[in-house]
Amino acid sequence: MKAAFIEQTGSPDSIIIGDLPVPEISAHQVLVRVTYTTVNHVDCYIRSGKYVQAMPKPFIIGRDFCGDVVKVGKELTQFKVGDRVWSNCQGIHQRQGTFAELLAVDGETLFSLPPKADPIQAVAGFHSAFTAILGLEREAKLQKNDILYIHGAAGNIGAAVIQAAKFYGAKVIASTHGKEKTEYCYTLGADEVIDYKEDIQTALKHIAPGGVNVIWNTSRIHDFKLMLPLLAAKGRYILMAGSGSEAVLPVGELYTKDASICGFAITNATLKETQDAAAKINSMLEKQSLRTKIAQILPLKATQEAHAIMEAGEIWGKIIIEVG
Repeated sequence: MKAAFIEQTGSPDSIIIGDLPVPEISAHQVLVRVTYTTVNHVDCYIRSGKYVQAMPKPFIIGRDFCGDVVKVGKELTQFKVGDRVWSNCQGIHQRQGTFAELLAVDGETLFSLPPKADPIQAVAGFHSAFTAILGLEREAKLQKNDILYIHGAAGNIGAAVIQAAKFYGAKVIASTHGKEKTEYCYTLGADEVIDYKEDIQTALKHIAPGGVNVIWNTSRIHDFKLMLPLLAAKGRYILMAGSGSEAVLPVGELYTKDASICGFAITNATLKETQDAAAKINSMLEKQSLRTKIAQILPLKATQEAHAIMEAGEIWGKIIIEVG
C-alpha cells in the first residue's frame, strides 16, 4: 500500500512516499481504507521532533482520517464492512498515523461517521472540534449564557470554538482582522466581532461591562496585562498554544477575581474524554453545525508540500489530503 512516512524526524523533506505492507489486524481492530486525512500543527511538531514521543519505525505520519471499513476483528460487533468511520486518535501513543491507504485501528478509538456528514468537512474539523470541546467543557467549564471572548477567532481552532460555544448556548465575542474574516466569524455564529488591532479593552468593556466569563486565546502570544482585567469574577483564561513563549503575569488580577489560567494539550486526553468528545462531534456533524474553511485539497504524493505550507504559517484554513 502507498503511505507517507518517516524513518527519522526532520524537515518536510524527511517524508517518504512509498510502499509499506498492508497491516494485519488483531481481534479488537478494524482495517480501514482511508479516503481523506489532513495536516495539523501537531503533525509537523511530531514529524520534526519538536514534540518528542515514542514512535514505530517506519512511522506513518498524521492523526485524523475518514474512511471505510474493509475488515473487522472477530471480537468487534459495532462495525461492519462498508461502514463509514473516522478517528483523530492515530499517530500518537505509538500508533501508526493516517497518511496511508489502509490502517489497522483499535475499535475503541474508531467512530461511525454520521450519514449526513460530508467527509471532507468532517475530517477538516475533527482536531479543532475536539480541542474546542475539551477546552470549553473540561478547562473553561462553559455554562449556558456565559460570555466567551475568543482572541484570534478566524483560524481553525477559533472557528471550532465559536461553533462549539454556540452549540452549548454561550454568547460569543470573536476577534479577528479584516472584512473577510470578520464576516466569516459572523457566519459561524459569533454574536459580536471586534478587530484585535483596535482597542480591545474599550470594545469588550462596551459589549460586556461586567467582564467576560471565559477568554480563549488561540495565539502563541499571551498579554496577561491586557487580557486578565477583562475577566469577570471567577473568570477563566484558556490557552492551548505558546510553546517556548514567556509572559508577565499580574497575579493580583487572578486572586482578587478568583480567576484562573488553564493550559492544555489534547494529546494528553484520556480515552474516555476522547470518546465523550467524539459523541459530541458526531452530534454537531448530524446537525451540520460544524464547518471548517478548506484551503487546499492535495494528493498523498504532495505530503511534503502540505507540511511545508503548514510550517510556513501563511495559510488560512485546512489542508486536506485525498488518499483513497
